[in-house]
Amino acid sequence: MALSSNWLTGSVPKGIFSIVTLSPGLYLDNNLLNGSFPSEVGNLKTLVELDISGNKFSGQIPSTIIECSSLEILSLGKNHFDESIPFSLSSLKSIAKIDMSNNRLSGQIPKYLEKLSFLKYLNLSYNYLEERVPMKGVFITGNDKLCGGIVELHLPLCHFNEPKVQKRTVPLKLILIVCMVLGTLLLSSFLFCWLRNKGVKAKHSSNFALGNSV
Repeated sequence: MALSSNWLTGSVPKGIFSIVTLSPGLYLDNNLLNGSFPSEVGNLKTLVELDISGNKFSGQIPSTIIECSSLEILSLGKNHFDESIPFSLSSLKSIAKIDMSNNRLSGQIPKYLEKLSFLKYLNLSYNYLEERVPMKGVFITGNDKLCGGIVELHLPLCHFNEPKVQKRTVPLKLILIVCMVLGTLLLSSFLFCWLRNKGVKAKHSSNFALGNSV
């Protein structure tokens, strides 16, 4: 069913999803549709391509998409989908192309995506994803909190799993105490030497005086 670029507004009529033999694709892209995308999409068991890009859909990506077991192309770009990428997509074993760019998705890129053997194209650009990029062949432009991945992505290295090395610094208070102790010891040594020398001189003078009197 192709309803692309028709200035359609409002929510998607759930009656569309009662056409269980709808195949090969459902094309609702480039309209003004909004609200949550109906979970009834899971009724379309034989659906090969779902394109709802270029609308104003919001909320979480429906987890019931996994029931579209024949799905090969999933285009959700240029909407307002938020929250994280659902784990349920890991069951789409035939999926070859996923486009979730220009949404409001957050959290990590799921590692299961690199285990989808038929997946050749994955576009996650311009979302709010973060941390490590787990795979090759992924478009992630516009996600400022991502790291790692292949060299061609020009992302910073990931440091959040590495233990932070703490620099050992000596507290200023300890330094002052050590300086005071050393100063006291030096002063005591100086006074001891001075008093000792003074005592020796006094004894020498006394002995000299007694010698003269005799």
